[in-house]
Amino acid sequence: MFTYKYRFVKTASGTTWGDTRRISAYAANETSTKQSKQITASTSVTWGINLSLTGKYKEVFDATVGGNWKYNSSFSEVLTINVPPKKRVWLEFKPKLRYIKGEAQKYFKTRGGKPKIIIQDRQKVSSTSPVTVKMNLGGKNIYCPDGVYVWKEDGNYKNR
Repeated sequence: MFTYKYRFVKTASGTTWGDTRRISAYAANETSTKQSKQITASTSVTWGINLSLTGKYKEVFDATVGGNWKYNSSFSEVLTINVPPKKRVWLEFKPKLRYIKGEAQKYFKTRGGKPKIIIQDRQKVSSTSPVTVKMNLGGKNIYCPDGVYVWKEDGNYKNR
């Protein structure tokens, strides 16, 4: 009699980039002098997986990626910014994510002679997870999702 075993076989891992998105309201200045404005910037980045793992498949995946993989990272801050005359300013964010790809496998080893591994079932897995970092944003030290934060401005100050 044989017993099934389970494992996660990693095929790739590293970092990747999510989609750029606006994370604040527009701060517009219709006057001819620079103005100080307050805006709220906020974002949330969640971990994700391409399928729902259960039972032993979930256990071997969790053991591979570790306990800090399945969490979310977010922040919300009121920031004071200087808006140039006749300009509109906002904050954009492009998240940096960790990723892992591989297979969760159910297998057994043959007996006698030279043992062979026979894979009974396999599930392709792809997962991403955010990283929280401490950074200075708008003069404040905050904990927020890792990525690229870019202040943008244009002359479309009448459209908020």
